Amino acid sequence: DAPKWVEAIDKERTKLLGFGTWRALNDEELQSAKNPVPVALVLTKKRCGTYKCRAVVLGNLYKHDGHLDVYASVISQGATRYMLVDAASKGDFMALFDIDNAFVQSLIDTDVFVRLPKNWRETEQDTGIRKLVKALYGLPQAPRLWAKCYEKRLIELGWEQSLSRGLWKKRSSRVVKRLLRLGVFVDDNTITGPDKQEVSDETNKILDVFPGKIIPSEDMGNGWIRYDLLGTDVWYNRSLRSLDITM
Repeated sequence: DAPKWVEAIDKERTKLLGFGTWRALNDEELQSAKNPVPVALVLTKKRCGTYKCRAVVLGNLYKHDGHLDVYASVISQGATRYMLVDAASKGDFMALFDIDNAFVQSLIDTDVFVRLPKNWRETEQDTGIRKLVKALYGLPQAPRLWAKCYEKRLIELGWEQSLSRGLWKKRSSRVVKRLLRLGVFVDDNTITGPDKQEVSDETNKILDVFPGKIIPSEDMGNGWIRYDLLGTDVWYNRSLRSLDITM
């Protein structure tokens, strides 16, 4: 499987370079970059059979200045069930999507120096030391930075966060007195609404800002659609307004 792993590693590096995740150091920064945090490559074969590489900062070795805000809210399991049950009771449409390399789409707000793996360095003399520009995975504050970035953009797109954090709502422009809902778990999103085209349009508005992909559903026959939602199987029959969630 070596060629598939090499392809996955090259794909991850190309993405991170495209996002401008790090940059070279200037002379002054070279003097202060005494203990760069190593970047590791985590290789995973996913349930669907694809080969994935994720560059991860070894956050356990990161030494901060003592003022580190890391809390980031995600939708609770209770709120997720509420959203799904509410959608099923109204016969709403449903779609799932995720954001690619979500963390590195948010700017970092402190000086963090990292050391790239040897196979990602440009020359033999390259030490691999870089300054992070984006919040790379593994960094303790990365989820917080991404959550703040994503929340700001969702508000700009007209979404309003509910009292239950991670659960968003937006008034439908196509069906009177009805709402679209959006559940956000880090970079995994579930959207429901009364109009199929509107659900698709709102999904695309988000994906136009943050590149990602639609998570395909599976037609199980007799009107049943199966979704893979955060490790659970969600079976939904819109015509029957019936929902089944299993592990």
